[in-house]
Amino acid sequence: MYRMAKWTFVLALLVVIASSATAAGKKKKKNKANRAPQAISKLAKSLAKADLTAEQQQKIEGVNAEYTPKLREAQKNVAAVLSPELRKKRNQAMAAARKAGKKGKEIQAAANAAIELSTEQKESLASAQAANREVQQAYRKAVVAVLEPAQRKAAGLHGKRKGKGKKKKAA
Repeated sequence: MYRMAKWTFVLALLVVIASSATAAGKKKKKNKANRAPQAISKLAKSLAKADLTAEQQQKIEGVNAEYTPKLREAQKNVAAVLSPELRKKRNQAMAAARKAGKKGKEIQAAANAAIELSTEQKESLASAQAANREVQQAYRKAVVAVLEPAQRKAAGLHGKRKGKGKKKKAA
């Protein structure tokens, strides 16, 4: 009787250990619906460098709450233009272009060349991307309006990006 209880206990212990090991080995999937849009998370990393007051933090959280659905909707519109197969093909082309050492517009050109869109699809993708850009810019302006000049500089949000303007012609 004692021996049987001992083996039952050992087997139960092994089952518990095995089940906890398999549970620890499984990755927990992130819920994309609860995740912040990329524009918000990127700007949040920049804002971590600035010393925000409690009032400013509260205002920024309000701006985030206002723009989160707008940013998600704009991103959905961009994603709706491309089928999952085209999106996968485009992402693979972008990864290959990055490995080849290409940057910025060269990567975009390689990705667009890989997916062969009709003119109608190109136009709808361009308009969806433009609308997405507009929402992102409006969000950025709203957040920057909350910050003081020293905080903008600390966060790296102090004006136009270098090299992005028109070059002056030499007279």
